[in-house]
Amino acid sequence: MLRRLVTRAARAKYGDIVREECEPVQLAAGTKGVGQKLAIGSQLTAELFPDHVFVVLDWKNAFNCVHRSRVVHVIRSTPSVRVWLRAYNSHTAPMSPIYYRGDKGLVKNDYASVTGGQQGDLMGSDGYCLATLEDNRWLDAELGKHGGSYRAGVDDGVLHGPAEVVWDLVERYIARVELSCGLSVNRSKSKCWSPNGHYGARPADFPIGELTRRVRDADGAEREEVAGRGVVLW
Repeated sequence: MLRRLVTRAARAKYGDIVREECEPVQLAAGTKGVGQKLAIGSQLTAELFPDHVFVVLDWKNAFNCVHRSRVVHVIRSTPSVRVWLRAYNSHTAPMSPIYYRGDKGLVKNDYASVTGGQQGDLMGSDGYCLATLEDNRWLDAELGKHGGSYRAGVDDGVLHGPAEVVWDLVERYIARVELSCGLSVNRSKSKCWSPNGHYGARPADFPIGELTRRVRDADGAEREEVAGRGVVLW
């Protein structure tokens, strides 16, 4: 609790540094109204680019699996956010001892933790944003060559591009993030959607997103039905 209090106080003073470094590709490092920006922005973009494929990727256990060494490396090598280096070295070290409670008190495990941050910890989410920023910028730039883009909200985000190029870029992006950050994609939980129904060479393990709604039958029983197709960020 004390560590989170100190973190929140530090972020109040230095949080804008991380936000300014991450925008506009990563919008979850202090950007106000990130949910609205992503949701409304995606809706407007789909209207402007009906021939594009929109993809939302689901990263497996992202906060707990991102490599801490990657977080520290990015902060050390990025002058604008280096003010955070000592804090991350102290609280989110690349290797941290693991303890468990035994019969006679805490016992130190024989291996160390090297991945992840705590859920709800601001340093954990900011660290994740910085760790993946280089790969996110790469994807946004590559999609931008074809009129597409990528915008992220921590480990959630939506990318779009023409059907003939988007899938190759998705696979290359996934490979980059796996190599740099140790993350892997849950393909069955990832979703895609094309306003005009053209998906190009969509991999079979990337499902088309379905929007569902709950309805009440005449007898009062509730059930879920498919209302349409699309992608949902959260």
